[in-house]
Amino acid sequence: MNEAATAAANDPPRAEVLLSGAEAETVLRRLCQHHALISARREGSSRNYLSVVLAVDGDNGDMLFDALQPNPVLPLLLGESLKCRSQLDGAEVYFEASVSGSEDFESQPALRMRLPAQVRVRERRAVHRLSVPATTRRPQAVAAVGDNKLVLQVVDLSLHGAGATTSRTAAAASGVAVGDVIEIDLELPGAQILALAEVRTRAVHGDKLRLGLRFTELEPRELDRLAAAVLRLERQLIREHRGR
Repeated sequence: MNEAATAAANDPPRAEVLLSGAEAETVLRRLCQHHALISARREGSSRNYLSVVLAVDGDNGDMLFDALQPNPVLPLLLGESLKCRSQLDGAEVYFEASVSGSEDFESQPALRMRLPAQVRVRERRAVHRLSVPATTRRPQAVAAVGDNKLVLQVVDLSLHGAGATTSRTAAAASGVAVGDVIEIDLELPGAQILALAEVRTRAVHGDKLRLGLRFTELEPRELDRLAAAVLRLERQLIREHRGR
């Protein structure tokens, strides 16, 4: 199968991703850090209650919610599940969490909730994914593909993945293919990020090959470093644009 056919046979990554483990915990921590408003709904009810994440305790597998507003007429039961929705970095965040108790937080009532097994993030690519124009110096990454090294130029970046280009000749020599999980060393402003990435798509553009990459197994600390580096890169691009 030629490269054009390979690109056509593999759809682009969906704008919706399902996160679990450390990645899901990181999203919840960022909701807490940004004091993002949570809309919570009880099972079988259309009534929405408002809250925020006050703290996340990954060691014990739980988190604290501010007491629901308005106060539910029927008290919440232990083990009762709440369907929750929020926004983060222009993306919609969805998860379900169950009540494990109640306590005071800074002298105010709070709910202790079990950490959800999964967090669903629906990206709005135009907001969440940062494009790096050809007119600027694009970040570079070195990918380990088996015993081969592949130099990539990053053309867009988000917390979940990146688009990167390389020469068709180098890509052919490396044997990189859709479905491969490769190790990448990503050089960003103020940070060097080491990550595993799954090759989700590949498409030919002239003498270049564009790879769609999805990060996997990033620990919360690395995700926080990546988020800070993406913000620095965005600020750098804004300054360069204003200077023209």
